[in-house]
Amino acid sequence: MLLLHAQVAQHLSNTYGDRAVNVARLAQLTGKHWPIVGRRLHEDYPYIEAEVWTHFLFLQIKNLLMSKPGMVF
Repeated sequence: MLLLHAQVAQHLSNTYGDRAVNVARLAQLTGKHWPIVGRRLHEDYPYIEAEVWTHFLFLQIKNLLMSKPGMVF
């Protein structure tokens, strides 16, 4: 069970759909009593660090595949 702030959970659901749980699982502990996970980039917005890492990793994989012409169909 992930203990995210409701605003963050709603944002992840709206943005990532059925992949929201996968992004939430990458979320870091906040170090607070509540919410337990989902360290925000800024307290006023629902964006969390895990989203940045997810996007970064996606771009790294895409760049790797694009640099190897035989790997992309």
